[in-house]
Amino acid sequence: MKKEIRRRLCMLMAAAVLTLGLWIPVPVHSAETGVTVTTPEAFMEALEQRKSPITVDGLITIGKNADIDNRMIPVKIPGGTVIEGTGRGMLNCRAPVQLEGDSVVFRNIQMVFESTNALGSVPHREIFLAGHSLTMDNVKTYLAGGDNSFGDLSGTEKELLPTVYAGGYTGTVNGTNAALTVLNSNEETMFQGIYMGHGEESDRKSPYRGSAQLKLDGKAIVRDRVDVSENSRADLEITGGQYDTKAKEYHGNEYTTLTLRQGIMESASVENIGHLVIDNGSCLGTVTGTLQNVTLKNGGCLDVTQAPNAVIAGDFTGASDPAESQGLLVLNQNGTLEVQGTVAGVTKFQTGHRLFPGTLFVDRQYIKADPTRAVRSNFVLAEKYFGNGYRLNYREGAWIPCWEKDYEEPSEEEKPEITPPVVPPEEEKPEITPPVVPPEEEKPEITPPVVPPEEEKPEITPPVVLPEEKPSVTLPVHIHRYIPVFEKATIKKDGVRMKRCSCGKVSEQQSIYRIQEVRLLTERMVYSGRSREPRVQVIDRMGKTVNRSQYQISYRNNINVGQGKVIIRFSGDYSGSLEKKFIIEPEQTGFTGLKAKSRGFMLEWKRQSVQTTGYEIQYSTGSRFPKKATRTITVKSRKTTSKTISKLMPKKKYYVRIRTYKTVKEDGISTRIYSKWSKRKSVKTLK
Repeated sequence: MKKEIRRRLCMLMAAAVLTLGLWIPVPVHSAETGVTVTTPEAFMEALEQRKSPITVDGLITIGKNADIDNRMIPVKIPGGTVIEGTGRGMLNCRAPVQLEGDSVVFRNIQMVFESTNALGSVPHREIFLAGHSLTMDNVKTYLAGGDNSFGDLSGTEKELLPTVYAGGYTGTVNGTNAALTVLNSNEETMFQGIYMGHGEESDRKSPYRGSAQLKLDGKAIVRDRVDVSENSRADLEITGGQYDTKAKEYHGNEYTTLTLRQGIMESASVENIGHLVIDNGSCLGTVTGTLQNVTLKNGGCLDVTQAPNAVIAGDFTGASDPAESQGLLVLNQNGTLEVQGTVAGVTKFQTGHRLFPGTLFVDRQYIKADPTRAVRSNFVLAEKYFGNGYRLNYREGAWIPCWEKDYEEPSEEEKPEITPPVVPPEEEKPEITPPVVPPEEEKPEITPPVVPPEEEKPEITPPVVLPEEKPSVTLPVHIHRYIPVFEKATIKKDGVRMKRCSCGKVSEQQSIYRIQEVRLLTERMVYSGRSREPRVQVIDRMGKTVNRSQYQISYRNNINVGQGKVIIRFSGDYSGSLEKKFIIEPEQTGFTGLKAKSRGFMLEWKRQSVQTTGYEIQYSTGSRFPKKATRTITVKSRKTTSKTISKLMPKKKYYVRIRTYKTVKEDGISTRIYSKWSKRKSVKTLK
């Protein structure tokens, strides 16, 4: 009946359009395509039929299928699908979620992932973009984890948060438009990490390294990092409003642009970001000592007080339009900033805090740059310092605070911007001389104005003579003009940073010593069901530790028992990459019972059911298990939890210990990975 009424209404509307010429907008999603669901079955059916919008009313749990490796198979969302909630709509995901096309939207909904590491399970809380675009509008993703009160039964994670990957599940053919937009976030919009570029990793993801876009609302929390270090190009835009931005760790490369608008980001790590743009009154406070290219627009603020000796390896750009609000650079009162590229525009400078200017040390070189790539006016003191009698001197690429009485007026060479306004008189002369051209018509009236040019000639001729400029060109045989030269260090050779003239003369040479050694601070780690990431230390040939900002670390095969890999990719002052291997060993076990028997004894131990193939038992008459007095027994089933040892000497004291092992394949060869030995115990056999 309802369908018949709807059909007749449509016919009436069509007739009205034809007869009256009315224009009626067509909705994007009509009642015929949208659907409200209250059960998992109805939700999955709506996805299969490509309904949109799908309105979730109540709690719906999705994801129940696993592959042959017991990994949960993602729930796939068709392109163009809008999934929204009512006031009580909640989507509970037991499996990952993966896009099948662009323009997918989750709106006004609670979307949580309940997969945990309870009972040794590997959690599956991924959102796979598969190279497509996703918008999350007012979406809550926080879910509390277990409190560990029931041990392995409740899991060990305090928060169950999703991780976003730009690629897809194993075997997925990815799109080419990986994009994530998070807006209208709240205190429960939380992610474990966002990886817009990545490789296969240990769980054989479908990798994505193409271009990516990320627009992140400042309230959204990212616990680990935002990583675009493997993308061919990435544009990140963080809009913070008037509050503190929550996501504070970003890893990129030379093709990454990170733009911060309006918000305040404090104590942020921005590793290897190719171009930082701080816009619209926003402020970035960073702990990263070496930045690449920085632009301050419309009153943007860069605070490097937590990186006392900061370096900008590329260009630094301030306000170039007089109508634009000048940006602000805040330094540590005991620190410095070195700009190695070109400095452009005008930027205010102060120490201390962005709101409260701190102490200035007179005669200290706070800012340094290449004098051939910067001018005096690039940096000016904040206004509040002038009332206290401070000024800012400029000497050969260095900006130095001074007292007003010691201020050095700009030299003639530092006034290239003042001379152009003097040039216009030469442009006005042609306007004066044309009236002189028609002397034949009004000679008496023209001859007087012809006299002024003779009065103006003395003003023109001195600059033509320019006796002072000629010696500057002719007297010096060669003027040294130094160009920065930068050669990165590698594992095999040193690098160098210097300035070199075309004549071959070198200035300010600084060696970058090659990598001598890369150490893993832990070469063996115990299986935990989560990623194992040993710390890395890089040492140069002079024995000094290389700063963490000079390299990026990624891991492979670092969850299950076996041989994990650490990939170190050098950047900044270094180039190249290398791999280090480490062992993930199974968990230990221990004895739960040890009973003496006639000419032997019986052992019982705790079963290890995860990432374990079997057990190895040793018994010996020596407390230190000497080789000649020690015997080894292998138990090949992990389900076995007891063993009787017989045919031993009567009334003899024996020492016993046990460990677990797992058989793994490395390059096609089976190898056993052992846990640590348990604590030794002793038993005396009976007669």
